[in-house]
Amino acid sequence: MNAFGTTSAELAERLINQIINTTHLQSSNEPVAAENLNAALAAVTGIAPRDEAEAMLAAQMVGVHWLAMDLLRKANDRALLNDAGNLAVKLLRTYTTQLEALKRYRSGGEQLVVVQHQHVNVTADQAAVQVSGGNYPAPEGRGAPSKPKEQSHAPGPITYESATSLQCPNPARNVVPVTNGAGKAPVQNARRR
Repeated sequence: MNAFGTTSAELAERLINQIINTTHLQSSNEPVAAENLNAALAAVTGIAPRDEAEAMLAAQMVGVHWLAMDLLRKANDRALLNDAGNLAVKLLRTYTTQLEALKRYRSGGEQLVVVQHQHVNVTADQAAVQVSGGNYPAPEGRGAPSKPKEQSHAPGPITYESATSLQCPNPARNVVPVTNGAGKAPVQNARRR
């Protein structure tokens, strides 16, 4: 029950039976291998389901992975290559989708967006550029970002002088030369045909 993150003995027993049926890839006459069951339960424990929904998803993930790996093993046989290989690929895609579903379920559908400001300081004396703001959090959202250095936001030695406006010098912008060179005609809107 602890491995499945549930207080329901009935659900835990049902999930164990489903995992046994999925991971027992031998004939039904052979007993269930304790190593397989222990490995499957270790995988569920590693996923660490927090509630019943996560427990069911963890059981599915273990079953999908186990079967996909067995199909990949069977794909070594030339006679089974197409069928076993195609089904294995579908199951591996399913497993990836299950991981994404678990991640979305655990995060409550929230996404983390980190917005950082970049400051560029240019000094004419040193002719060097310093960029700060590279204090990104660790990959995959793990860890906390380091605290940025305190910097003055006072304007630096870079100045801006307003130049002439960047408007088109030709006020009749919708006029182009006619192909035969006889004069100018308005541009047709291609969407009005």
